[in-house]
Amino acid sequence: MTRLTSAPAARLVAALAATWLAATGLAACDATAVSEDASSPATDARAPAPDASVADAEAPAVDGGFEPGPCAPAPAAEGVYPDDPELVARLAAIPARTAMRMPETTVNNMGFTGYDSQKGPPGRDYSNAMVFAPERHTALYAGGSHGTYRANDVWEYHLASNTWQMLFYPVGGNVGPYKAGHFAVRRWRDGGDTPDAETMERIDAFVGWAREHTEFRDGQYTTHMGGPIMPSHQWDGLTYEPRLGRMVWRSGAHSAFSAAAIAYILELDEAEVQAALDTRTTPMWTFDPATARWEWYRHDGETPRASLRGMGASATYVPDLCAVVHYAAAQNVTPPVFEMWSHDVATDEWTDLRPNDGASIRQLVVEDGVAPSSEAQMAYSPVSRTLVAVLETEAYAYDLDANEWTHLTSDERIDAHDARTIFVYDSRNDVFLLHDERAPDRVHALSLLTGEWEAIVVDGDAFPPPPYGNPFGYYDPIHNLFVVANARNRGVWVFRYA
Repeated sequence: MTRLTSAPAARLVAALAATWLAATGLAACDATAVSEDASSPATDARAPAPDASVADAEAPAVDGGFEPGPCAPAPAAEGVYPDDPELVARLAAIPARTAMRMPETTVNNMGFTGYDSQKGPPGRDYSNAMVFAPERHTALYAGGSHGTYRANDVWEYHLASNTWQMLFYPVGGNVGPYKAGHFAVRRWRDGGDTPDAETMERIDAFVGWAREHTEFRDGQYTTHMGGPIMPSHQWDGLTYEPRLGRMVWRSGAHSAFSAAAIAYILELDEAEVQAALDTRTTPMWTFDPATARWEWYRHDGETPRASLRGMGASATYVPDLCAVVHYAAAQNVTPPVFEMWSHDVATDEWTDLRPNDGASIRQLVVEDGVAPSSEAQMAYSPVSRTLVAVLETEAYAYDLDANEWTHLTSDERIDAHDARTIFVYDSRNDVFLLHDERAPDRVHALSLLTGEWEAIVVDGDAFPPPPYGNPFGYYDPIHNLFVVANARNRGVWVFRYA
């Protein structure tokens, strides 16, 4: 059952701090998948909370600011892929403020060659984040671009062997060309106007694709492999829950099909579909890399967050809350969405954070200018217990203990946006790093000690210049490297801050 709380964050933080101090060691990271019938297309993303009292004696120490704890397990002693010792030595030898282009990657693409996937994952605009999985020593990638590439493929990258591995095969390939028909058939079957001839052609094209690659089973409408049908953008909504070993994608798919639409598409009886349809599903999905399964997040109808509305929202795992912080300041939907919640994925508890003494997020964004609008990018520092957001020239800080947003700095050299840049937290050095392919010879670093950006002219290899790079990346805490993949030439570039 979804539980709701609206207690002030100060009280919540105090309780979490007491739990933290009571812990005697590192929590065991429960990455074991929920046992289910392999034929089930999609399952409930909720799972019991892992036991945070069990010490993990095998976890290696991590240097720098990162503090492992019950909700932020240290990387496992070994990952799921063997390291290349020679490559690891080369990575370790990279000096501070220096970048290196990686050798040609090894790619295991499960035979999928769409968009040259034999070279690695296709890049997608508005989908610039990879998320680090500490128990696997890898980073996961998924997402959908604005108009060209929409598929539910999931990849993981292992830096220490320079290997891409496809984890989920995209049945039906790229559904992007059918996007217009996908939305049109939903509008039409839900009571909209009768389509004109051109729109009907688009609907017929999507329906032809859907009848071959999708199904309605166990109350859910998915692809035959159980994945989302029309993947959305990441925006800034892709994160990782390390206790459960799950990637969390806030806006995973535009798949809210009615019984009327499903019945039309698949030539089923509408009354039977309506009786079986699971209406608890939301746009949010999770992915378990251990079992290579997508799972649709479902609610019990009580949480006001059930709809997860709003484009350009953020979802960031905050270990000090043991939860994903969802932030939406979306004026691009009707009605607009302004809110900030935390979601404990393990217990399915949603908490309304109500920052700045309960002021509305709209006021903080529109009137006070102390919190970001939509399409921001966020990352969290456990050292300062601060969530930092960047958008265009502006940077903002959310102080977890004070439960307060403030404007941090403004810098004309910065143009951060979830469609163009990559923003990560360097846990070894407690700084935030920003990559912009339009400035291929530099990385920008933001320190909370100074509250200012530093432009670092990179020694070594410059990032491949645009256009059409659609870069995506992450920070690797094991090797202390900012890792950026380039969709144009499928190369990988790494940078060490210090």
